[in-house]
Amino acid sequence: MGNACFVANIYQKDVQDELEELYAQDTNWNLLLPGISARVTQEQIDFREFLNGFQNINESIVPFQNIRPALSTVVYRNRTDTWNPRNFEAGVPAINSYTHKFSSLNHQAKTMVILLGRQVPVDWGSFVQIENLEWDIIVMYWNTRQNLLYIHGSDKSGHFQRMAKAVLGDGNATIIADMDVFKVFYQVERLALFNVGLRKVISKDLSFQSYIGRSVGEALDYIERGRGIKNNIFGVGFSSGEKASLGWFKKRKDMVICSWEY
Repeated sequence: MGNACFVANIYQKDVQDELEELYAQDTNWNLLLPGISARVTQEQIDFREFLNGFQNINESIVPFQNIRPALSTVVYRNRTDTWNPRNFEAGVPAINSYTHKFSSLNHQAKTMVILLGRQVPVDWGSFVQIENLEWDIIVMYWNTRQNLLYIHGSDKSGHFQRMAKAVLGDGNATIIADMDVFKVFYQVERLALFNVGLRKVISKDLSFQSYIGRSVGEALDYIERGRGIKNNIFGVGFSSGEKASLGWFKKRKDMVICSWEY
């Protein structure tokens, strides 16, 4: 048959990991390639089943399969054993200003996607008939095993206390903040930090310092000596044998945003 060939789009996510696995093997390609193909196929099957679980998804003008939200979220503890995602409108400021509103709920996956669009003035002049159509997306996910509510929003405000209160009930939503956010690193093995930001406690001329790459060890010394307050930490490691990239950063005193990728 001639020399074997492997054709792949190296810019596609996770392809590089599969290539490294391929090159490291001494076994017959006839045994290796079907395993890679089956894994990719199963991922597509799982994704299709996930999309099929959303109600009225065919009514959306935005194809759900093309949505690529950022990997960031705020997290709230749910002090009840239920949620009411359809009450989300009570948690959206100026909800009546949106001319386009669409929401779809996946009951089984405990996930809700909200699309909001409204006309906003252009920022380069004052006009009556010239406006931009601005779209925002909000994704809510209730992790029933840990009883946590995850909320992601594209408007970058990152503060969804009002929405969490509307969905979980008054007094039932508590944001995870401060030192508790370090639990995101729980059971992440061989953790290597590559980005650490500190707010200096004792410094007149310098209030913030960022460490990237090999300087991270020095940043940890500041933390241990009590001269720096953690502002953002990102690193890579392994969770359940799979590579994981995760971290958190604090935008305001009352808000922490976490991000991760497996």
